[in-house]
Amino acid sequence: MRQALFGLGLLLASSPLAACGRLAQAPECAAYVDCVKARDARLLTTTDVERFEASGACWNNGDLATGCQKACTRGRAWLGSLSGAPKECAP
Repeated sequence: MRQALFGLGLLLASSPLAACGRLAQAPECAAYVDCVKARDARLLTTTDVERFEASGACWNNGDLATGCQKACTRGRAWLGSLSGAPKECAP
């Protein structure tokens, strides 16, 4: 019985559902969120960047975080290349 419980404990401990806490927001995404918010303020609009914020869904697991980090890097580069981009979007 003790071995069965130990095995179950190992299985649960290695499960993604057993992860303690969230991943930290990537610096690239913090910069991207700042860029988008500065651009939104200039254009008087609102862009949904909630998933990229520190409390967003991007930081729930490593695979998702990697994709989000790449998206933030590309998004900020693209916004920074636009004419009249805010200083927060500069590379």
